[in-house]
Amino acid sequence: QMSSLNSIYFDGNNLEGTIPSELGNITGLKDFVAFDNSLSGTIPVEIAELPLKRFWVTGNNLSGTFPKTMLKNKNMEKLYLDENSFSGFIPTEIAGMTKL
Repeated sequence: QMSSLNSIYFDGNNLEGTIPSELGNITGLKDFVAFDNSLSGTIPVEIAELPLKRFWVTGNNLSGTFPKTMLKNKNMEKLYLDENSFSGFIPTEIAGMTKL
């Protein structure tokens, strides 16, 4: 069990595929940093439900809409989603993420 792991940094590694939903089992995860890769698919709800402080996925091929479950995270300090292929609108509930 890896519940005590608090940071994952995979930036700039040419990773391909989707973000594994199993990462949601790492309940102590605070930082997920995977910018400048070739990740695709959507942000798994299991990741969106974690009490992350940093979620940085700039420069990938992620798609879909922003997971509304992530909007409940009041601990989020850094959220970088640019240079992806997300669709839809930025939810107004993002204003509730007051530490951004």
